[in-house]
Amino acid sequence: MPPKSRSKKQFSNDKEKIVEQALKIIEIQGLNALTMRKLASKMGMSATNLYNYFYNKDELYLYILVQGFNLLKAELESSIETNSPPLQQLENYLRIFIHFGLEHQGYYHLMMSTKDPKAMDYDDESLVDLAKYEKSNAMSVFYLLESIVKSCLLLKTSNSDSFIITSRIICEIHGFINLTHSNIIREIGANSNFIIDNLIESILLEFH
Repeated sequence: MPPKSRSKKQFSNDKEKIVEQALKIIEIQGLNALTMRKLASKMGMSATNLYNYFYNKDELYLYILVQGFNLLKAELESSIETNSPPLQQLENYLRIFIHFGLEHQGYYHLMMSTKDPKAMDYDDESLVDLAKYEKSNAMSVFYLLESIVKSCLLLKTSNSDSFIITSRIICEIHGFINLTHSNIIREIGANSNFIIDNLIESILLEFH
C-alpha cells in the first residue's frame, strides 16, 4: 500500500521516478546489477520504503516491461491511421518501432534483448496476473503488425503465412536496433538513416 502521507498522484509520480532510476542502472550495468538496496540508495530512501512501491524486484521488472510495451503501443497506435493504405501503415509501424528501440534503450533492452524471465516463468501467485498482463501487452504489439501484414498480403492476393512474415520482420528490425545499441553500425561506418530507409524499402517491396 502507498504511504498514507502521500496522495495517489504523488505515489504514482514516485513510482515513475523509481522506474526511471531503475532503467538507468539496467541500461548501464544490466538487470543483474539492479538490487532493491542499490535502487533505494540511488533514490535517497530506505529499502523498506522502496518496498511500499514494489513488492520485490520481480514486480518492479514486470512493471517496467508493462510500461515499456504500453509506451510502444501508444506510439504505434497514435501514428497509424486505420483508414490509410496498408503499405503506409506498415511503413509507419516500422519507423515508429525502430525509433522507439533507438530512443528508449533501457526499456527496449528489457523488452526484447535479454534472457531475463518471461511471463511463463512466473508461478508466484502475487505476480501471475501482472505477468499475464505484461505478456498480453507484448503480444498486442506483435498482433498489430500481423494485422497490417495481412492487409498488405491482400494487395497481392498472397497465401503467404502472415505469422511467419511478421516474425521475420520483427527479427530484421530488431537486428538493426541491437547492432546500433552495440555500436556495430557506427564501427563499420554505416549511415543509420540510410540503412533504416533501405531496410524499410526492402520490406515494403515484398508486398508490391
